[in-house]
Amino acid sequence: MYYGPHVRYLFHPDWGGTTVGILFAAIIALAIRYKWK
Repeated sequence: MYYGPHVRYLFHPDWGGTTVGILFAAIIALAIRYKWK
């Protein structure tokens, strides 16, 4: 799956391993899946 620069920016290293980062990544993944089937 392709992730644009804006998505790579969201997955900032400072968020790595954090609960917020993991939850946000899951929300983005679901949003991408349902918006661009």
